[in-house]
Amino acid sequence: MKKTVTVIMILLLVFSIGLTGCGGDTGAVDEPEMDMDAVTMVQIDSDQGVSLLLPSDLELQENLSYVNLETGENVAIVGAPIEGKSITEYTEEDVLAIYQTNYEDVAIEDYQDNLDLNGNLGLVTVLSLTTTGGHPIFLTLVVVTDGTNDYLVNYIYGADYLDGSLATNIDESITSITIQ
Repeated sequence: MKKTVTVIMILLLVFSIGLTGCGGDTGAVDEPEMDMDAVTMVQIDSDQGVSLLLPSDLELQENLSYVNLETGENVAIVGAPIEGKSITEYTEEDVLAIYQTNYEDVAIEDYQDNLDLNGNLGLVTVLSLTTTGGHPIFLTLVVVTDGTNDYLVNYIYGADYLDGSLATNIDESITSITIQ
C-alpha cells in the first residue's frame, strides 16, 4: 500500500513542479485579449491512455501537457499502474498532505470520490493554493481508474483568471474523460 501512495505522490509532485511559474506577475495583471467565441472544445486522445475534451486554445507541449502560453492555463495527464491502495481508500487529508508540504494557503474547495466517470471509478479534488512564485491558483486533480491503472488529469488555472477557457469549460472536460 505504501508503494502505491509513494507512486501517486511522486506523480503529483511531478505535476507540482510546473506550478512554480503559474499565474503570471504578482502585480496588476493585464489579461490577454482572447476571442472566447473562437475557442471550441476539441477531442484529445492522449498518449497516456485518456481521451477528453479540452479548449482549443491549449496546445500540446514537448512535456506532453496542454498549455495556453498566454494565460498559463494547463492540463497534464499521467497513467500509472495500481500497486496496492485503491482510489476508494484516499481521503481529503491524503490529497491535502501532498500539496501542503510544498505550497502555501492550500485548501480543498471540493472533494468528490466514488464518482462514475464514463463507466470508470473517479475522484475529483479542487484545491486552491499559492505557488512558490506567490501566485494564487486553482488546481483540479482528477483520478480515474480502470482497476489496473490510475490515470491522473491535473487542471491548473490562475485564481485571477476564472473567465479563461479552461476554467469556464472544466466541468465539460472532466465529464468527458474516458480511458482508451
